[in-house]
Formats: sequence, C-alpha cells, structure tokens
Amino acid sequence: QLKSGWTSVDLGKMTLSFDATNGALTATCNTTLGVSDNAYVEASFLTSQFQGQTITFSVTALKLAGSWPASGLVLDILTDSGGGYANTSVTLTADGRYQVSRAVPASPAQATLVRIRFAGTNIVAGLQIKFTFAQVEQKTFATTWQIGATARTAEACVVPAADLFNASEGTIEAWIYLEDNTSGTHT
Repeated sequence: QLKSGWTSVDLGKMTLSFDATNGALTATCNTTLGVSDNAYVEASFLTSQFQGQTITFSVTALKLAGSWPASGLVLDILTDSGGGYANTSVTLTADGRYQVSRAVPASPAQATLVRIRFAGTNIVAGLQIKFTFAQVEQKTFATTWQIGATARTAEACVVPAADLFNASEGTIEAWIYLEDNTSGTHT
C-alpha cells in the first residue's frame, strides 16, 4: 500500500497526501514544473533476495483534476549494481492500471527503488492524480492487487480483442452446427 513511509521529493511544487486507511496517495501539482524539475514518491528496499530475478511494480492511477499529460508522468523501477542507477519506465497517460518490470542485477545489487515520478513542463498546475493498489512482485508480470499475506483468489484471463483483430480486414474461421430445422431459413 502507498503509505506515509514512502520518501517524497516534491520541490515545494507538489502536495502529496496519504490515505493510510485505504492505501492511497493523492498528488496535486501546485505550479507547472520546469524543464528539468522532477517531483516523485519512492520506496527503496534491499534486493539481496531478488538478485538475478525480475520484479514488477504496478499501481492504479485515477485523474481527479486537470488533464492527463502526454508525457512526464512516469512509473519507474531503478536498480543499482554499484555503478549508479539504471531504470526501466512506463509513461502514464490515462486512468488505468500500469506496470513496469526490471531484472535486478545478480551482484552486487545495492538497492532497488520503485518510483512514481512527475517530470518536466507537461506537468501543469492543477493536475491531481490518485494512486492506489501499489504492489511490488517477484515475477515478470503484475497480478491483481491483494493485501499482503492473504490467499490469492482465481483470476480471469481477458484477451483484448481490439489489440488482436482489425475489423476492416482479415478472416474469421468458425465451425457452425445447424440442427435439422425444416421450418427455418438457412443462408
């Protein structure tokens, strides 16, 4: 859950409020960020148990006010193998669930950070976003959110047809069985 234990760097330009009861973070931009400005919340943890494995950070984002920026609102995983941080990111552009995965170096992993970052001039005054259901998992994909140490219930597999089919072209194959029906019309 996103709780007040996360570190925040807001440059005085963001208001960050935590709802510890429901595990939510609301971020409000008080002024437009400059070109090189970054404001973020992050959690860091030692990665000795994850060395050489992939972790996934996922969170749900809901815009409460303002307009979604085309860029500049980012979900990051940063890993340090002793020579500085390297990161993997995904840009948040609409309400929804987001995830990012990154392999943790085998050795010597110093630390791993997960971060929600607001960066640059696309982040304008009045933007307010609520983040919920944050989860870090030791796998290459995100699963549905659950409270830690609870039993996982079965999940539904949904295939987004819009990503697989183009309605204006292509072929659909089907097997159809018609019962003998002399009173109906078959074409």
